[in-house]
Amino acid sequence: YFIFNIIPTFFDRSNGKIIDVSSQESVGEGVNNGRAIFVLAGNINTFWHSQWKDAQPKPPHYFTIDMGETKDMLGAGFIARQNVSSGRPQDIQLFVSEDNIDWKPAYAGTLANTGDLQKVFFSASIKGRYVKLQIDDAYSSDLTHLAEFYLF
Repeated sequence: YFIFNIIPTFFDRSNGKIIDVSSQESVGEGVNNGRAIFVLAGNINTFWHSQWKDAQPKPPHYFTIDMGETKDMLGAGFIARQNVSSGRPQDIQLFVSEDNIDWKPAYAGTLANTGDLQKVFFSASIKGRYVKLQIDDAYSSDLTHLAEFYLF
């Protein structure tokens, strides 16, 4: 038997843009938190948070990223908001598209309730330019948040 520890290289996110989001807290978390753009910020101390101040939409919560070019993807990485366990993503789905119209399911599963980096691997590589992360359930809350999101 062999045990392999696969250390993926995450794609450069500097050309990535959030193009759609189900909700975000643009007021209640201050100027450097709450909005979906912070999942691409490269700082685990900033985060996206679903809206909670003026409304509290129920799950699923999602955001869509335009990576700026087509990539051959093998999986994704997540770092949850630090020091707050309630609301961390639990049951998730990832979808990939080449045109932002036709979506292919890439992954469905459960994340652990931790602030550590978690990686999920697709069953096969999948080409696409657009990626949608959908959070169907969060730990102990209808609200959710995420510090960093990566693709590899």
